[in-house]
Amino acid sequence: MTRRRLSIVFAPFVFLAPILIAPAIASPANAQNTGYATQSPGYASRMPVCAGATKINPWGALCDIVATAVAPYGWNVKVCYNCAGGIKEVIDVETKLDTSTVTANPASLVSDGIPLSIAELIDPPPPGGPVDFGVAAPNFIWWAYAGTQALGGGSATAAPYTDLRLVATIVKPLYLVVAATQASGYTDLSQVASAVAAGKAVHVLWDNGITSDAAQAVLAYYGLTKASITAVGGAVTGNSTKAQADFDVIIYTADLSEAPEFNVLYIVTQTTPLTFIPLPAALLTQLEQTYDMVPFTAPIGFVKWMWQPYVTVGFNGDSVFGRSDMPDQFAYDLAKAIDERKDLLETAYEHWAYDPSQVWKAYGVPLARGAERYYREKGYITFDNDFDQDHFFWDRH
Repeated sequence: MTRRRLSIVFAPFVFLAPILIAPAIASPANAQNTGYATQSPGYASRMPVCAGATKINPWGALCDIVATAVAPYGWNVKVCYNCAGGIKEVIDVETKLDTSTVTANPASLVSDGIPLSIAELIDPPPPGGPVDFGVAAPNFIWWAYAGTQALGGGSATAAPYTDLRLVATIVKPLYLVVAATQASGYTDLSQVASAVAAGKAVHVLWDNGITSDAAQAVLAYYGLTKASITAVGGAVTGNSTKAQADFDVIIYTADLSEAPEFNVLYIVTQTTPLTFIPLPAALLTQLEQTYDMVPFTAPIGFVKWMWQPYVTVGFNGDSVFGRSDMPDQFAYDLAKAIDERKDLLETAYEHWAYDPSQVWKAYGVPLARGAERYYREKGYITFDNDFDQDHFFWDRH
């Protein structure tokens, strides 16, 4: 597969992290029970099922926005708040997962400090019926489409899911951050490698493959593995309250929200003095080429202790997508509704933004026909730029 060099420049974002959905967004869980009680979900009944995560996870929050935006067009989207899980969500859309087989687990949110009574509202039961479309990171959709889903923890032998189709990509930065506690004294990962080689215990907090295996690749660049670190009494652990309070080095792809899978950067920068560790250009290029990551430069003061621009890589965006059997009219209505209700994105707890030059791109994933028709009508896709559909953030500096 041909790898592409990707680039983007972005502006600072504000800190917004409400736990519950904003009042401007009607609750799909309530709306989907109005006037449709005797009908089965699906496109035929105008009640398609959107695969997402809980309301405090990005994909669930974006499903809520999509459901609210498209409702005036007569589509009563049902949201599965229990259908997430990295590359698995893309597979669930491809295989038309029956959501009646999925179980809600609001108790799992209690460890994040959410009262059970509220957790049951954040993670309501699944709607029933097969999944019609969903929300996921564009890299996961691309890897499934291209047959390289092993990059996201999927099967190494899976066939390409070439009937996946893009409706819209909403940009949002997700940064790979490497830092050490100031108490540890580390300012470079080569020092960590030397310490481990000398038999010193080092505690590493990493993202454990939430978005990709990039953290493993960072360690490997310095001759480190989880096994070599633990062999001398160290630890390599995923996100938890305990891990956030006891680590020497952090290698994490994260943003600034209270989403449970990404909130590490949001939390530890307020509790622990850090030294941000720049990665070598050769390693950054390797991560771009291997994991389709995007170059970023985080601005001064983006988080506490970041007192100079931080050059890194990451992922950018969440995508609404489906299969080639998505009705053209629904794809058109959905693309139009998201464009018209950009205000819902601007006030969401994730730092989403609608960019007409990027909304129709997700690496090489083809557009749904109805969505493409809308973007051409609006002039977002023209004869001059349609050749670069498979270049996510193509040649943007």
